[in-house]
Amino acid sequence: MSGLKSKLAAVAAVSTLLAGCAHDPPRSFLPLIAFNPNYCLPSVSLQEATPITLGEPEMGTKNETVFDESSPCVRQGDGTPAIYHVFSLPPADQSYLITVRTTPVGPAYLVVTADVLAADGTVTRQVDAKAFSFHGTSLSALLRSRQGEQYLVVKSDPSRVGFAFDQISEASLLYATTTTTISTGKNGKTTAYSSTGYTQAGGSFDHNFVFSHNGSLHVTATPILTDANR
Repeated sequence: MSGLKSKLAAVAAVSTLLAGCAHDPPRSFLPLIAFNPNYCLPSVSLQEATPITLGEPEMGTKNETVFDESSPCVRQGDGTPAIYHVFSLPPADQSYLITVRTTPVGPAYLVVTADVLAADGTVTRQVDAKAFSFHGTSLSALLRSRQGEQYLVVKSDPSRVGFAFDQISEASLLYATTTTTISTGKNGKTTAYSSTGYTQAGGSFDHNFVFSHNGSLHVTATPILTDANR
């Protein structure tokens, strides 16, 4: 009986070890291309703005904002619903760069616009679709802060939601192989020769995306380097 217990304990230990080594599967969202606007607010609420820290880099999911079915939404002027998130811009004496970047989560590719607001909620400027461009598999816009601006409202863009497209990305790896040759002369002296060769391998990957209301968003604020603050 003790032998059976020992075997069961060993199996349990191996199972625990394997469970600890398991990795979570990559996230994947189904594209959200429509939802009920009756649950949306008539206007954006600034009460729960997320503060942005000046100089804090993008850190994966730590400072990621996820747009999904549980996010607040607003009915826009034309009646179309949009998921949104409000950020509080950091106060600073000098202007800085604001980056708004979305990345796909599975086939769902969040597509957004943004409004910059003053402290009283007045829209001072808008960041439309033309301001965003692809950088690899991310879509981003860059803008410079201005005095008197306090909020950034990022909203999903219903005018582009539902558009399906493909992206082809290429990946390559460089492998180094070192060969050492040892020869012995007539006098018994041994000499070693080493040479390194490189082999490149890679391939193309086809990604299928759909512009959607849901996905991953990062907003960062970066100081502008000048001779005074280098």
